[in-house]
Amino acid sequence: MRSMAVLFVLLAVSVPAAAQRPPLDTLYTHADTDGTTLSYRWSNVVTGFDMPIRVEVPGSGTHLLKPTEEWQTLTVAPAGAAPTVDENYYVTVKGQ
Repeated sequence: MRSMAVLFVLLAVSVPAAAQRPPLDTLYTHADTDGTTLSYRWSNVVTGFDMPIRVEVPGSGTHLLKPTEEWQTLTVAPAGAAPTVDENYYVTVKGQ
Protein backbone atom coordinates (compact mmCIF):
# COMPACT_ATOMS: atom_id res chain seq x y z
CA MET A 1 0.00 0.00 0.00
CA ARG A 2 1.37 3.37 -1.00
CA SER A 3 0.98 6.42 1.14
CA MET A 4 0.36 9.75 -0.51
CA ALA A 5 1.48 13.02 0.88
CA VAL A 6 -0.72 15.97 0.12
CA LEU A 7 0.68 19.45 0.27
CA PHE A 8 -1.66 22.36 0.85
CA VAL A 9 -0.41 25.82 0.06
CA LEU A 10 -2.15 28.77 1.64
CA LEU A 11 -1.77 32.06 -0.17
CA ALA A 12 -2.23 35.11 1.96
CA VAL A 13 -3.30 38.32 0.33
CA SER A 14 -2.25 41.33 2.29
CA VAL A 15 -2.76 45.03 1.85
CA PRO A 16 0.44 47.07 2.16
CA ALA A 17 0.60 49.18 5.29
CA ALA A 18 0.75 52.35 3.18
CA ALA A 19 -2.47 51.50 1.30
CA GLN A 20 -5.45 53.64 2.12
CA ARG A 21 -9.08 53.79 1.16
CA PRO A 22 -9.79 56.14 -1.75
CA PRO A 23 -11.75 59.13 -0.39
CA LEU A 24 -15.09 59.93 -2.06
CA ASP A 25 -15.88 63.61 -1.46
CA THR A 26 -19.60 64.42 -1.34
CA LEU A 27 -21.51 67.66 -0.98
CA TYR A 28 -25.26 68.38 -0.96
CA THR A 29 -26.53 71.65 -2.40
CA HIS A 30 -30.17 72.41 -1.65
CA ALA A 31 -31.39 74.17 -4.78
CA ASP A 32 -35.17 74.14 -4.32
CA THR A 33 -38.08 71.83 -3.51
CA ASP A 34 -37.73 70.06 -6.87
CA GLY A 35 -34.49 68.43 -5.87
CA THR A 36 -31.13 68.54 -4.26
CA THR A 37 -27.81 68.37 -6.05
CA LEU A 38 -25.37 65.75 -4.84
CA SER A 39 -21.82 66.62 -5.95
CA TYR A 40 -19.13 63.96 -5.78
CA ARG A 41 -15.54 63.23 -6.84
CA TRP A 42 -12.52 61.12 -5.93
CA SER A 43 -9.83 62.99 -4.01
CA ASN A 44 -6.28 62.09 -3.06
CA VAL A 45 -6.05 59.35 -5.70
CA VAL A 46 -3.57 58.65 -8.49
CA THR A 47 -4.23 60.38 -11.80
CA GLY A 48 -6.71 58.43 -13.87
CA PHE A 49 -8.15 56.46 -10.94
CA ASP A 50 -11.30 54.83 -12.33
CA MET A 51 -13.69 52.90 -10.09
CA PRO A 52 -17.49 53.10 -10.35
CA ILE A 53 -19.24 52.90 -7.00
CA ARG A 54 -22.75 51.91 -5.90
CA VAL A 55 -24.29 54.46 -3.53
CA GLU A 56 -27.62 54.52 -1.67
CA VAL A 57 -29.01 58.06 -1.59
CA PRO A 58 -31.81 58.51 0.99
CA GLY A 59 -35.06 59.26 -0.80
CA SER A 60 -33.60 58.57 -4.25
CA GLY A 61 -32.58 54.91 -4.20
CA THR A 62 -29.42 53.24 -5.39
CA HIS A 63 -27.19 54.84 -8.01
CA LEU A 64 -24.05 53.63 -9.77
CA LEU A 65 -21.77 56.66 -9.73
CA LYS A 66 -18.66 56.99 -11.89
CA PRO A 67 -16.60 59.55 -9.99
CA THR A 68 -13.45 61.15 -11.39
CA GLU A 69 -11.10 63.72 -9.89
CA GLU A 70 -13.42 66.47 -11.20
CA TRP A 71 -16.66 67.35 -9.41
CA GLN A 72 -19.76 65.72 -10.93
CA THR A 73 -23.40 66.20 -9.95
CA LEU A 74 -26.57 64.16 -9.59
CA THR A 75 -30.03 65.60 -8.90
CA VAL A 76 -31.71 63.64 -6.11
CA ALA A 77 -34.81 63.95 -3.93
CA PRO A 78 -34.50 66.50 -1.12
CA ALA A 79 -32.78 64.74 1.76
CA GLY A 80 -30.42 65.63 4.55
CA ALA A 81 -28.92 62.23 5.24
CA ALA A 82 -25.53 61.29 3.88
CA PRO A 83 -25.28 58.82 1.01
CA THR A 84 -24.12 55.36 2.03
CA VAL A 85 -21.68 53.34 -0.04
CA ASP A 86 -22.30 49.65 -0.74
CA GLU A 87 -20.30 47.76 1.90
CA ASN A 88 -18.47 45.81 -0.82
CA TYR A 89 -16.46 48.92 -1.73
CA TYR A 90 -13.38 49.77 0.32
CA VAL A 91 -13.74 53.57 0.34
CA THR A 92 -14.14 56.43 2.78
CA VAL A 93 -17.00 58.93 2.30
CA LYS A 94 -16.10 62.50 3.25
CA GLY A 95 -18.12 65.67 3.22
CA GLN A 96 -21.66 66.92 3.74
